[in-house]
Amino acid sequence: MAASDRDPTWGERPDEPADDAREPFFWLFVLVAVVLGVLVVSRVDDPGTDATFAAGPPAAADQPQTAAPLPTVAPTVAPETAPVLVEVAYSATAIEVTGTVPAQAVADAVVAASAELVGAEAVMATLTVDGSLTLAGGLLVITGEIADESERAPVVEAYADLGLDVDDRLVLAGTQDTIAQVLAADPDLSQLADFLSAAGLSGELDAASEEGLTLFAPTNEAIASLDRIALDELGDAEELGGLLRYHIVVGALTTTDIGNVTALTSQQGESISVRTEGASLVVGGATVTGPSIEATNGIVHVVDAVLLPGTLRTEVALNQLVTREPILFAPGSADLLDESLATLDRVAEILLRNPAGRVEVQGHTDSDGPGEVNMELSQRRADAVVAYLVDAGVRPGRLTGRGYGETQLKVDPEETDDDKAANRRIEFRLR
Repeated sequence: MAASDRDPTWGERPDEPADDAREPFFWLFVLVAVVLGVLVVSRVDDPGTDATFAAGPPAAADQPQTAAPLPTVAPTVAPETAPVLVEVAYSATAIEVTGTVPAQAVADAVVAASAELVGAEAVMATLTVDGSLTLAGGLLVITGEIADESERAPVVEAYADLGLDVDDRLVLAGTQDTIAQVLAADPDLSQLADFLSAAGLSGELDAASEEGLTLFAPTNEAIASLDRIALDELGDAEELGGLLRYHIVVGALTTTDIGNVTALTSQQGESISVRTEGASLVVGGATVTGPSIEATNGIVHVVDAVLLPGTLRTEVALNQLVTREPILFAPGSADLLDESLATLDRVAEILLRNPAGRVEVQGHTDSDGPGEVNMELSQRRADAVVAYLVDAGVRPGRLTGRGYGETQLKVDPEETDDDKAANRRIEFRLR
């Protein structure tokens, strides 16, 4: 059969060229197939792709291949015991240690480390042993002042091998702050700062002082623990100012300076007693805690109680007495009832034992009746108390009677007879 008469084969068309003309297209097809194959393989092997593959050996031929489950993260279990917390209040001459530890051996080790720094006689430790605790995650916090950075390392290293994490909060002695700024920066002294502001004394403690000032600064906790009647006295700006000035002494006095005297004279004018109890310094009945804080215009000593001047202590004692045992009068009259005479005798005794301060005897009534009548009645009742106390031996020039009528109700509004009885009262203020 002639070539022109045969059937065309695969790849041929009657009008196509011969095999040598088709060959380039065949090899181009092969090259594209190889490139696509490489891309598919690299996609499977690339761990950064979105495809997820089961870990482990391939599945058997007769078993379907399933994805392995993701690992389960164990839930975090809260510790059953609280971590140890030891607080070390450091100074170059004394160390106070407080807190709770899991064993006596730990307490002994903390005390021994402290003794290496200041000597055993200068270490005061109050550590509670609680066997349910663990050292794991326990914290030892060091506060206080150091003279320079060279002092820091020995202090921190002394506690480094006790099995507790050490939180170094030591600060360099000296500051660029005034006394007022020192108080404002310490959250534990915020209530004192507020009181000083209310009494108009913040500016004085913020100003430069050639002589310097010493401030005994009670903490928020110390102020909150005051007797309710003592707190009531501080509602009066004049009373508050007098109390705060009792915490201020002219001159920048260190703890050594204070420890060398038996008394200080306050800015308020009354004497503040000073004594030592072991390694502690007690000023006006309050213990100085921690190191002193040097300011640009003086020194701050933090104390654990509010210092009460003698006049305020007397005032509190008198008002505590007449709160428990009110001074009573005949209805609508200034005649003292016999049952109140023993109370008045004790008032006289308190005043005679504490001769400092001028005393204002205050008369108050409830709101029944006209205001002018109540004012006159309260004045006559205050005068009756003054007369009785003078007869009992109190110096007349020290006493003044003043009636306030219904202008200072203790319970307002008055809703019950007990409310009215609470408002009918005699109170005392000392200046």
